[in-house]
Amino acid sequence: MKLLNPCLWAGFVLVWLASNLQAQTAEPPPPANQTSTSASVPVDEALQNLLNQGYAHLARSEWNEAVASFEQATRLRPQATKPWLELAFALVANQQHEKAVKALEEVLRLEPTNLVARSQLGYLLIRLERLREAIDIFLMVEQRDQQNFHYKLQLGYLYDGVNNKQKAREWFLAASLAPDPAIRQKAQEALKNLAPVLFARRWIWANEIYAAPFYQARFNNFIAPFIWRSGLVLSAKAGLEVYASTRLTRDTRSTAGGAPQIFSDNFAVLALGLRGRPFKNALTVYGEAGLAINLMPSTHSTVRARSDYRFGTYFSHLWGKRAATPALAFPFNPVGEVYFDVSYYSRFRHNIIGYVQARQGVRVLQYKETALEIYGRGNLVKDRGRDYYNNLAELGAGAAFTPWRCAGIKLTAEYLRGRYFGLHRPNEPNPYRSHYGDFRFGVIFGKYLVKE
Repeated sequence: MKLLNPCLWAGFVLVWLASNLQAQTAEPPPPANQTSTSASVPVDEALQNLLNQGYAHLARSEWNEAVASFEQATRLRPQATKPWLELAFALVANQQHEKAVKALEEVLRLEPTNLVARSQLGYLLIRLERLREAIDIFLMVEQRDQQNFHYKLQLGYLYDGVNNKQKAREWFLAASLAPDPAIRQKAQEALKNLAPVLFARRWIWANEIYAAPFYQARFNNFIAPFIWRSGLVLSAKAGLEVYASTRLTRDTRSTAGGAPQIFSDNFAVLALGLRGRPFKNALTVYGEAGLAINLMPSTHSTVRARSDYRFGTYFSHLWGKRAATPALAFPFNPVGEVYFDVSYYSRFRHNIIGYVQARQGVRVLQYKETALEIYGRGNLVKDRGRDYYNNLAELGAGAAFTPWRCAGIKLTAEYLRGRYFGLHRPNEPNPYRSHYGDFRFGVIFGKYLVKE
């Protein structure tokens, strides 16, 4: 999802042109007792001369000179809004954004209903990554001009930028009703990139695809998990959804035979499920009943298929600024995420397994939808059945590269140090050392497809 989009700079241009339609028209005459700069030059004539000088400098891309002319105009008529507004535009052109914010705030102090200044201030705050302040500005602007669907679209991008997916969806849905087909298309594309079932509407079809193949150097093994869900939202209020799912895990090292070596599940599971969000946030409760198909039958395990029942709860949360940028930037924004899952699995000897994964890092590079992050990671696995491979902790560091966010693809490289807790089932000891190190390289693909 992008935040600094073409709408932003198109808005800059539109409001600047609108404000300059009257560039050659003087301010309304001052009161009869208004003072003047000299005995022969009235204030308004001197003001218009300064404004015209500023316009001429802008036309020649002489930004510093234009700023100087408009600053002089504000000193001449500090209570007039037009000099302050023109000064703000000149400061933007000269890349002096903080000063431009102060100039626009002065316009709004003098004229609180000036929508041009208020919307321009909102765009500037986005440029400065002051997103929550920009939200407040655009909420006020949209309230005063509810037929302007550009503002609704921008509010969708802003709420997505601060990870408020519920509000982002609401504003994108509003923007999708725009008479302008270009705005409608952008809003619809944005909706496709949001998790559709988190705060979805009733009776929509939601499809979720997730794949995370990775290479594990410790075992010289390539593991490829895949999940696909397709469901119907029954209740938007409770996030209730009924769905069908396909889960698949296969690796390159597990072997069949009389004494097989198993490094991953190597089953495909077809299931029907129900899930909901009782607290109206990302905490999900679910249950599934399905059929597990053995992808690697052997003389040790002749079962071709068996039942698979599972239920539990999971939660995920992202934080940090992930907004796109119009040019190459090195923001060093703190970003992070956390995920946990506690579930019962009938097929794994009626075990209850809990997972916690947390990541905290910084976004070191951003260019439009492309990003690079470095981070520290911690993983924790614990179960009730005392399987040695389900009782361990890992700490490490890694890097993640997102070539294009809208494609839903991320490349990762990590090094982790792990430790088993020393637990195991009777007659099933851990064959590995208690401590280990592991390089992992992966590709993460996640996509939500929804028919609104």
